[in-house]
Amino acid sequence: MKGGKGQMAFSPGGGKARRDAAAIIREETLVSGGGKARTDAAAIARGAGVNLLTLVAKLGRPLFYFLAARLYGAETFGLYFLTWTYIDILAKAAFLGLDKGLVRFVSHHASRGDDRGYLTSVRTAVVCAGSVSFLLSLLLFLLARPLTNLLGNPALSFPLRIMSATVFFQTTGWLIVFMTMGHKIMKYQLHVRGLLEPFLLIGFLLLFRLFDLGLVGLCLAHLLMMGCVFGYTLLVGVRFVPFSRWFERPFHFDREMLRFSGSIFLADTIGNLNLRIDVMILGAFAPAKTVGIYGIMQQMANAAMMLRFAFDWIANPVFSELHTRREVGRLQEMYRLITRWIFLVTIPVILFLALFGGDLAAFVGPEYREGYPWLLTLLGGMTVVCLFGLSGHLLAMTGNPRPLLASQTIALTSGTLLTWLLIHFFGAQGAALGGAYTLSATFLLTSWFVWRIVGIHPFSWRLAKPVGAGLLCAIVLRPLDAWIAPVAPWHPLLGALLLLLSYVGLLLLFGLEAEERDLLRRRKGGKEGRFPNADQKET
Repeated sequence: MKGGKGQMAFSPGGGKARRDAAAIIREETLVSGGGKARTDAAAIARGAGVNLLTLVAKLGRPLFYFLAARLYGAETFGLYFLTWTYIDILAKAAFLGLDKGLVRFVSHHASRGDDRGYLTSVRTAVVCAGSVSFLLSLLLFLLARPLTNLLGNPALSFPLRIMSATVFFQTTGWLIVFMTMGHKIMKYQLHVRGLLEPFLLIGFLLLFRLFDLGLVGLCLAHLLMMGCVFGYTLLVGVRFVPFSRWFERPFHFDREMLRFSGSIFLADTIGNLNLRIDVMILGAFAPAKTVGIYGIMQQMANAAMMLRFAFDWIANPVFSELHTRREVGRLQEMYRLITRWIFLVTIPVILFLALFGGDLAAFVGPEYREGYPWLLTLLGGMTVVCLFGLSGHLLAMTGNPRPLLASQTIALTSGTLLTWLLIHFFGAQGAALGGAYTLSATFLLTSWFVWRIVGIHPFSWRLAKPVGAGLLCAIVLRPLDAWIAPVAPWHPLLGALLLLLSYVGLLLLFGLEAEERDLLRRRKGGKEGRFPNADQKET
């Protein structure tokens, strides 16, 4: 069987290496076909389910931050958090937009059976982003001192040099994971983000704490973790693209993917700045201790965004395929369905943090409780992100990067100015207000562009059930807060249990939607659900 200019990797005539790689993809990829919208819903549900498992395991990452903040104090943690913020911005900029491009084009080539196009896209992404990330790592190591002087944080010079190599490790390693996500295979994300990253971070943190290395130990823990993860992703890459094929001739750049990714690059870079601009400006004017407390509040608020991420990357190839087939009706249905599912799982988390966030912060240290008002402000922005956050991915997957770039630019420009002014008047509370505004403005604008260009929006009556259940839970639990507080230190745990039971009970009382009943029936009765049997493979 032929595909494009080259023979399909799935073809038995492609040699043992190709057959082995093809077998992996056949066994691990979601099998498409037949069940229309509910087939896509099943694919998204399975992929999101694996991602949710990733996020449950990924609780180790916030645990690392909490441990670091508690063991090293707010000031040392604040310096580390600022260092990691700059490293993360550079690593994501080094993607050059090829992370989204790879997901889109791997999905596109796989659906057409174009093995040559698939190989060209993968090699183009790894060569381009790998080279840029290596160069950025080298420049950061050499120019750390003048850069930190320019940013107003000369104390970050040495930690930035220690962590400079993580730019290359993070960018190149994660591109390989994105390649597997283009096949709708989410388990490698679980391996990396859910298992390797958090457990290695905590292990190295405790190890270097024994030697009392302070900030240097925190930075070394991060560097060694990313080095180990990079080694693992190389093994994954060889499984999907055999070693000999990485150097196969002729080598051509995928110019179409580069054009697509180039238009995404600026939007992604500006989008990452939008996520970090509050920390960057606060770090330039506030003491490191304040930055450390704010960093913990931001990580707590990000729990809601992390749950949304469980749906983002499995939804992207579905959006791309539906757009390629010009099935706007199903695209609208999937957009609304995924938005409902995001709200379904994020509402209880947002409510829990809003009700008990101060007590959770006190577990890290008594000084962190003062950040509770900042947390409430950040949670307001996260609520908007959970409702409208898919719109940015939808613009990218439907080939509309310019509106995405315009939205990000407007939000960054106005958000930077507003955050700078608010920090001067209100300190860290101003940073929280500016951060919440910047995120909200970004996704409100992208949602408006999706409605104008594609003609779809995320709203449906099906959102009323999770929203109603959440509001009723808040009304009921707020008066009970004073009653359950005396059982501290188990106050947040008891509150979480009551919140979960009441929320799930109200959802069941209101009634589940058809897709959710189908998924439950399928899990309970095997083949009794209405999803096609061919679509029952693991993600």
